[in-house]
Amino acid sequence: MENSLVFDIGANNGDDADAYLKHGRKVVAVEANPDLCAGLRERFAAEIASGRFVLVEKAISRRRRVTLYVNTSDHGWGTILLSYAEHGRKLRGELRPIEVETTTVIDLIREHGVPHRMKVDIEGVDYLCLLDLFDSDLPAHLSIERPKSLGDQMFALDLLHRLGYTRFAFVDQTAVGNQIHSTLGLFIDDLPPAAWKGFVRARATNLWLFGLRALSAIVRRTPGLRSVAPRGRWFDIHADLAIPTA
Repeated sequence: MENSLVFDIGANNGDDADAYLKHGRKVVAVEANPDLCAGLRERFAAEIASGRFVLVEKAISRRRRVTLYVNTSDHGWGTILLSYAEHGRKLRGELRPIEVETTTVIDLIREHGVPHRMKVDIEGVDYLCLLDLFDSDLPAHLSIERPKSLGDQMFALDLLHRLGYTRFAFVDQTAVGNQIHSTLGLFIDDLPPAAWKGFVRARATNLWLFGLRALSAIVRRTPGLRSVAPRGRWFDIHADLAIPTA
């Protein structure tokens, strides 16, 4: 029987989990923000009762407890990484620090099994989940939010490659976000074969995307050109254990 287990790490309001559930998956959702957890318990009460949705109200860390910095205006900026939280605060909102309990991907796998799919979006510290996987069997398909700096982006790709993932894809989340709610990228079959790249091509593609973003930033700061500058884009990185493309 096909493995239907999904780890949704950084579940937020549960939109991704909802898509997984509607496709017949079982979801283990990890979310540290107590306010978001309350909403998830209410939204998925029936699925929790049936055992199809398991909510783990913790942050990812190997420390026993950590500080979660909640953004009062935008839950999407909630993180255990203070520098990332401060960047969000400069854009909007204020920070509310709270102490939360933690878990690790290893602990999740020991309790629930190896998922077929693992989605990670924990605002600046996705790499913590990747490091845990060096001591475990691998999900067949994995996605993380593409980091902001070039160094962190290359580090993440290198980690995925060292873990054993062989093909990679970049999914534009600004395009997804402009739709009511898209499952694009949540399921491997959503991505056309041409989207997948081997490790060398994935690194080259990442460099190109980084350069394009830098050029866009320069154009936006140029008088008279701001209105025609390309809009900002952000991507998820997908990794798969299938045979790589050329």
